[in-house]
Amino acid sequence: MKIKSCQTTCGTCTVRCHRQMSKLPTKAEALEILFREVKAQRKTETVALKNALHRVTAEDIYAKWNVPNADRAMHDGIAIAWDLAAEKQARGENFLHDGEYLRLAMGEIIPEKFDTFLPWELCGYQDDQSVSIAALPKKGEGVTRCGANVRQGELIVRAKRRLEPSHLAILRLSGVEQAVVFKKPRVAILPVGDDLQKPGLTPLPGQSMEADSIMVESVAQLCGCETAVEEPIADRPEAIREAIQRHAGAADILILIGGLGQEGSVYGDHSAEAVRALGRILVHGAAIGPGGKPTLLGTIDGKYVLGIPGPPHAAMMVTEQFLPPIIEQFLCVPCFERAEVDAVLGEGFKPRGSSVYMPRVNLRWTGSGYELKSLRMGDTVDCFVNGTATIELGPSAAPRGKGETVKARLVYGERTIRQLDADQY
Repeated sequence: MKIKSCQTTCGTCTVRCHRQMSKLPTKAEALEILFREVKAQRKTETVALKNALHRVTAEDIYAKWNVPNADRAMHDGIAIAWDLAAEKQARGENFLHDGEYLRLAMGEIIPEKFDTFLPWELCGYQDDQSVSIAALPKKGEGVTRCGANVRQGELIVRAKRRLEPSHLAILRLSGVEQAVVFKKPRVAILPVGDDLQKPGLTPLPGQSMEADSIMVESVAQLCGCETAVEEPIADRPEAIREAIQRHAGAADILILIGGLGQEGSVYGDHSAEAVRALGRILVHGAAIGPGGKPTLLGTIDGKYVLGIPGPPHAAMMVTEQFLPPIIEQFLCVPCFERAEVDAVLGEGFKPRGSSVYMPRVNLRWTGSGYELKSLRMGDTVDCFVNGTATIELGPSAAPRGKGETVKARLVYGERTIRQLDADQY
């Protein structure tokens, strides 16, 4: 993307750019502004249970029948009528004759005339087909009652729950074969830049491969969205507006990547200008780094608009921090969750200016805990591949010294991190 050089110093410049903004909102403040002004337009659909994995329920789901659907034997043995057996024992008779009991295997249905079940270990089977009873259990023992596990009409899964494999199993067991779920939010991803080459072609001298969209799309899909990706758009107001209008009707979330300079006439960036022409900019600039200051939040036709800076390392950070919370407004469940662990600093870390700084770091398992070290930031293999966690340094925080303990938010699961660590060292 071409950027015009400033002709004056910041002290005398009359252009309001991110270098002159007095106080940028935090991530939480920026999202609060967005969600106060724009409300998610949630839609629902009915899907077959076999297609419902990781979908989010929009309604409570209830059992269609009892589980089990009849009284059943808990184990191998005999079914008896307890009152009859107790009466015979009181007379000193410890035998039940054919017709006074029924031999069953575990899980078989117990006829209504019987109400108690004895395991074979408490019985003695005789040649005349009578059965001796060593000890009479409590009335009703050994029977799994109809509806003991699940009752017809019982609430199985509440609304606003992400369906996991165990949910699907108990739903099917309970007679449910369909679920009403929230429709997947539709995300349109629009990369902007005159210097971007579309995937599949070799960049010409001075061009860069457009690589942000595949990362943004992947995060959106991991969160449960449908996606549409536009080819690189020329950084011209009319071209950006036309691309937005092509997707605004179908999309729930519009994402512009790049072209977010605070003043297009100075920096040659026109994404913000296009958003302003078609809708409203609610936030332009956020106190988050690395590279998150140009972040844009807005709305067009009641849809969410997220503007992501173009440098890939900045796009990665802004996408991970801002896109999942927006998607959560549609799905009503946490998205893109990352576990946290305690880690010891292997070196000192300093805050960066007035922004919350969230660098990727490398975690190493020491045998007794995690140690983290800094990476070469920017669009590097170190940052994109060896970064196994992120940490958060507040703008007013004192420098953190070597040996201090901090919270590290994991990019991978702990087993994966330890495997990567073993491969590296």
